[in-house]
Amino acid sequence: DGAYHLALTLSVNSTLRSLNVAGNRLGSEGDISAWHFSLGLSQNTTLRSLNLDGNNFSDRGAHYLVSALKVNTQIGCLSLLHNQLISELT
Repeated sequence: DGAYHLALTLSVNSTLRSLNVAGNRLGSEGDISAWHFSLGLSQNTTLRSLNLDGNNFSDRGAHYLVSALKVNTQIGCLSLLHNQLISELT
């Protein structure tokens, strides 16, 4: 699963400041992909900008991302356009 490998990379990354994975359909593999990605994101300390447009994240997948962003407060710019989000993400 690509999200798993991306999560591993994010968790040990020490230089990447911006990541654009728009259109990579990370959410298409189901909520487990979003969960993997979120785990790596929560451990990353250098990323400042993240584009997740068009990744087919569901509401549950987005909640995993929100949980990761509560831990990783370094990301100042996040884009989630064109995903399958329905509910309010609070």
